[in-house]
Amino acid sequence: MTLTRHVYSPLPLTIAEKTWQSFSDEDKEAVLKAAAESAAFSRDLVKSSVDSQLTEMQEAGATVSVPEIGPFREAVQPVYAKAKDVYGAEAVDKILADAAAIREKLPAQN
Repeated sequence: MTLTRHVYSPLPLTIAEKTWQSFSDEDKEAVLKAAAESAAFSRDLVKSSVDSQLTEMQEAGATVSVPEIGPFREAVQPVYAKAKDVYGAEAVDKILADAAAIREKLPAQN
């Protein structure tokens, strides 16, 4: 198994605008609090299950490889240039900056 970290499948919480506007301020606050708490719980659950599953696979004989990610990031630079043509440089640069900020907060990885 090669861990390229190129996919993350979030579970978004969505509420129709009409429904959201029908909530009281107290209800909106409760929903936002519950969303933040459940997001943290979900991330922790996914992380711990991934770690335990990797350990289980390795114990069963699987080889787990963690490649240097830098070359992958360099290889996709032309895609970002094309995305800027479609979505605008400001939007793409913001997404890339947000991704870089998230990586800064993660444990040391490639």
